[in-house]
Amino acid sequence: MSAGVEALARLLLGAAEAASATVAEIAAREGIARSTAFDIVRRMEEAGLAMRGAGGDLAPGDRAVELGFAAHGIAHLHGPAEAALAWLKETLGMAAAFGIGEGEGRIELAAIPAPRGRAVRPVTTVTERAGDVWIEVQVPTDASEQLVEAAKRNLRRAAAALV
Repeated sequence: MSAGVEALARLLLGAAEAASATVAEIAAREGIARSTAFDIVRRMEEAGLAMRGAGGDLAPGDRAVELGFAAHGIAHLHGPAEAALAWLKETLGMAAAFGIGEGEGRIELAAIPAPRGRAVRPVTTVTERAGDVWIEVQVPTDASEQLVEAAKRNLRRAAAALV
């Protein structure tokens, strides 16, 4: 494997594994020259394999996420899952995630964080399954019963839309 391909793989993996990390942080941790890392990330962004958030955090881009879905035979769910997660976040104001499998084989394929200011509250995770696929939201532990029921109802609706 060439050094460039290896650096690309390490940057993409570093973006996928870290909760939040900048290109410079991942480059330093992986031992990749800073200029090389930024050049590779620029190319990854152009190809849709990576993106940077407002704070400069590196994250997998749409094409990388789509490849992850395809690797599990559910590429057709990429667009609908992203839309369902965005809808859940907007409707409920909570973090949401989508994945496949369970137990040791559980893999999170896409996630949307809670809006700013809500992520620090203690949460309970509510999950809805549709076959081997799951979708979940993080409901604040101090949420009213009405909000919890609304979260469950919206989660069931989102899961049904993905089947």
